[in-house]
Amino acid sequence: MNPVQKKVRILNITMDNMSEKELLDRLKHGGWVTTPNVDHYARIRADDVFDHIYHKADYLVCDSQILIFVAKLKGKTIIDKISGSDFLSSFYQYYANDTEMTMFLLGALEGVAAKAQGIINQKVGREMVTGVYSPPFGFERDPVECLRIVEAINQSGANVLVLGMGAPKQEKWFYRYRHLLKHVTIIFGFGATIDFEAGNKPRSPKWMSKVGLEWLYRLLQEPQRLWRRYLVDSLPFLGDLALSFMGQYKFRRPIGVLIQEAGFLTESQMVDLVDFREMRRSLSLGQILVAKGAIQPPVLKFFESIVPHLSAETAPSIVGLCEQAGLLTTEQRRSLETETDHSTPEVVALERGWLTPQVVRLLKVAIASGGLDLTPEAALYRAGLIDFDWIAAARAYQRNPAWLSLSELAVAQGFVPYEVVHFAQEHVLELSQLPHPQAVRDRFAAAGFIASANE
Repeated sequence: MNPVQKKVRILNITMDNMSEKELLDRLKHGGWVTTPNVDHYARIRADDVFDHIYHKADYLVCDSQILIFVAKLKGKTIIDKISGSDFLSSFYQYYANDTEMTMFLLGALEGVAAKAQGIINQKVGREMVTGVYSPPFGFERDPVECLRIVEAINQSGANVLVLGMGAPKQEKWFYRYRHLLKHVTIIFGFGATIDFEAGNKPRSPKWMSKVGLEWLYRLLQEPQRLWRRYLVDSLPFLGDLALSFMGQYKFRRPIGVLIQEAGFLTESQMVDLVDFREMRRSLSLGQILVAKGAIQPPVLKFFESIVPHLSAETAPSIVGLCEQAGLLTTEQRRSLETETDHSTPEVVALERGWLTPQVVRLLKVAIASGGLDLTPEAALYRAGLIDFDWIAAARAYQRNPAWLSLSELAVAQGFVPYEVVHFAQEHVLELSQLPHPQAVRDRFAAAGFIASANE
């Protein structure tokens, strides 16, 4: 008989395979727990941000009888189904007499968390839940409200944070603000569990949970809210599952995670990117052009800050300006300036195909006019460095920033070179199979990128 695996991967979700008792014991030392199910799979598949942060949890334990059935069909054994709604009760009963364990409940409607607080504290015979808060709708995009929540959690002194806001909102919020939480060492992303503890929502019968029909019970209880989640959003899971049984499914890890493991992104930068996306901040057209690899960052900087202020008195030569813009290398500029014939350096650059007539003409006009009063994208267009299709595409992305992946956003923000992201996109299947971060770094190093810890 095959030994039980410590990790079990179903499609793009890799779960920790352990018993409830083992998890309870381990949490004495802290950890972030999330509970994968079919709904989570559908959400990480459709949500770039959620996909990037999902596996950052310390423990991903199976909360789906369906996933257990799938694992069996693939010859794997999942030891325990650990659903958040069951596990929270097990947790506070297990640690009822450990006064170092105190909880904060964040989520549910007004008054529900407070009701759950009273019930839990009565069950354990002490004030184990030291604080609760039911945030208003849309709180995650209100920085003032988010900091108010952080302060409430810190003031409570709780070291266990129970998030009951539903995936992916709860995971995204915690990821963005966890560095501000002073006492929290254990985090539970348990969705509707606070409602269950308060008796605000009924649990499914045990037999339905055991045969994988808990989703049907919840659908019948809240059809208007849940019909799309269970009947529409889960369809890609079934499609990908069919592909996996035919050997056609391709396991892919998020590009952002790969380039982070390679050493190009810090955790702080990743948090900034997630926050940027979740707060729905906008990018300039130039930043989007950089993100998509249409232009290089030095080119954008040149057309943003240098071209508008050029003058005959202060401007260097045309080839000097082009070197400054990153359109010529230092070696090319030196070669052009040491030519012995009677042609100007820019004419020779044109003959050699190093520069285009549009670039040279625009720079000459800018110098003669004392700078150009043009937007960077308009100047880039006049210089022939982008076409109108690029401008139209950038404007479309500007209207919907979610169309940019987190890795492309990292390029736009200047955290990562476009070439690194492009390499990761081209080799994502290969990189996804590498066993650990050092192997990922070594692969980037072998490709000529400085990503190895030894470099």
